Amino acid sequence: MKGLLNWPLDYSLAKNFRLSTRSATQKIAKKFNIEDLNVKLRGTQGGKLDASKVTSLKESMQDGTFDFSSKEGKIGVSIDKSGTVHIGEGHHRVGAAVEIFEEPGDVGPLEKLLNNARQTFVDSPPSNSTTLPRR
Repeated sequence: MKGLLNWPLDYSLAKNFRLSTRSATQKIAKKFNIEDLNVKLRGTQGGKLDASKVTSLKESMQDGTFDFSSKEGKIGVSIDKSGTVHIGEGHHRVGAAVEIFEEPGDVGPLEKLLNNARQTFVDSPPSNSTTLPRR
C-alpha cells in the first residue's frame, strides 16, 4: 500500500509541508514493510539498535505514555533535496515507531515523530547517511 506517509518531493515547498496519512490512528490488519511508506528514511548511525530500549519505547508508544512533544520525545532529522529524511537523533525512537508500523500497520507514532522533529533542510545527504539501523 503506497502513500501512507507523503513527504514533499518539491524541496522548495518542504519547509511548509507536514506529513499526512489516511488517519494517524488507523490500524490496518496487514503486515507492512518500511518500503510501503512514501517517504525514504535513512539513518546516520551504523550497527544494531539496543533491543531492550526499542522494546521499552515501543511499549510506551503503544500504551499512550510516550510524550511525542517533550524534549525527549523529539527526534532530529535532515531532509535533502530529494526528500530523503536522514535521522540524526532518535534512531531508537524511530526504530520503535517503524516496528509499530510494520506489525499492526499503525503509522501514527512514526507520523508524530516526523511531524514533531527538529528539521534541517540540506542540499545533499549527510556524509554518514546509511540504511536505517534495526535491532
